[in-house]
Amino acid sequence: MAASKKDTRFLFTSFLYEQAQTTHEYKGFQREIQDYGFQIIKSDTDTVKVYRPELALILTSRNLLVQNRGTETNINGFDYLKTYIEAYKEGEQYFENEIKVSPNTLYGVNAEQYVRDIHFNFFHANHDGVEGWGYVKTQCPLVLTHQAIKKHGYYSGIVSKVEEQVKKHPKLFATFDKCDHDTPPPQEQPTALLPNELSPNEMIMRQEELFLKADRLKLERKKLNAELMAEPAPTTESDKGQMNNIDEWAEWITRNPELAEKYYPKLMQKLTVIIKDSEPFLTALIIQKLPDHFPKWKTEADQYFGIKRAKMLQGYIDLIKVVLFEYEYPSEIEQQAVESVRDELAEQLEYWEKELNALPPKQGKPPQEQPNTFCRSMSLSIPKEHFKKLIENNSKNGKPFLTSEQYSSFIERAFCGNAEIPKQKINQAAKGEKLLIQSLFYEFYENYCIEYFQGSQCQDGFIKLLTDNFVGWDFQNVKNNFKPKTKKRL
Repeated sequence: MAASKKDTRFLFTSFLYEQAQTTHEYKGFQREIQDYGFQIIKSDTDTVKVYRPELALILTSRNLLVQNRGTETNINGFDYLKTYIEAYKEGEQYFENEIKVSPNTLYGVNAEQYVRDIHFNFFHANHDGVEGWGYVKTQCPLVLTHQAIKKHGYYSGIVSKVEEQVKKHPKLFATFDKCDHDTPPPQEQPTALLPNELSPNEMIMRQEELFLKADRLKLERKKLNAELMAEPAPTTESDKGQMNNIDEWAEWITRNPELAEKYYPKLMQKLTVIIKDSEPFLTALIIQKLPDHFPKWKTEADQYFGIKRAKMLQGYIDLIKVVLFEYEYPSEIEQQAVESVRDELAEQLEYWEKELNALPPKQGKPPQEQPNTFCRSMSLSIPKEHFKKLIENNSKNGKPFLTSEQYSSFIERAFCGNAEIPKQKINQAAKGEKLLIQSLFYEFYENYCIEYFQGSQCQDGFIKLLTDNFVGWDFQNVKNNFKPKTKKRL
């Protein structure tokens, strides 16, 4: 996507309210995809596949009803087709260059591993925040931007190439769409074991798996996960649900410790106490097996490039540094485990650091943007840009609504979680500007509630951005008048 192209955000309202699904065009695309798995779209000399009827409708509509900042308008969907095609071809090229192998390799001794790797990337691996390349078959961007269409096109190109390969080698890929965990092993009970029913060996295996999967995982957190497997969770309302997906929930708390402590405080306190009494052999065994994972880590890292590869390499580096230099080992068993593999881990650490330093400058250091505590998946630059209007526009009294210092304090308090910063006071005329200021917060809600919160049930959180961070604003009063009654905006 060209950097000069203005990437205005549009909400595809006609599909959101199911109007588009009743059209003849949509139903035609839907039948085609149901029958063949995709819709072919041609443009000049280019031919691409689209896997969702909504997206096919977007890319082929010259008069598409959308919404921008609360105002309905019509756009030409063909403007997005070029973006989709360019990204689609990039995805195809990535597959050809990085993933496709020769027939000799395809039918060699590593054939099964190759199919498993393709399966994992297609259905399970996290790619830019989505689960598996195949997400393009089940999801469609309802908030239209060229960036969103580019992402969808790129992975659609990869999916097309994967399916061509599967079709070309049906025997080799006979079980491609089957997950190992879909079918229980022989003699296994159909009901899942509760955490306190796991054997010690199973606990170690699960603990080790989570330890290796989590990005930049602290050793203390890993021990915490092992105890989670061994201790039933409290049956409080706030902790409801995690037992249904024990492995995923355990991995989630290692990646999001602050959120886990915020939303599952009783469980986290209990686990923190339990970990102090955990068996040292669990940690010792994990440490001693770490060097054995070098071939697996290298194979995984070699499958990626750019920021993703840099993050993986940095994760390996951080993990080894924790084991060698940061963690304090209270028992002789753990101390001896570290010393037994210290030289191997030091050697591997040197290797990973050289690999990271060898990446191009833009790839070698992943972005370290401060997290947005209001919504972790939302870049902090989004609220910063949106609320700049408070310092760029003046009140009727001739002064800006916020000074630059007040604006920075608001961002730090509302989006960076610094509750120690006091609430700010918005400069406004004596009459006539309250609803105007509210409209800016309503716009923020309207623009991002679907994309980042998957619905409109999150309105209270957006209202609190105003009432919890500025003096003189009552939550219930704002809520009763949150949606602007006029088109006047800042």
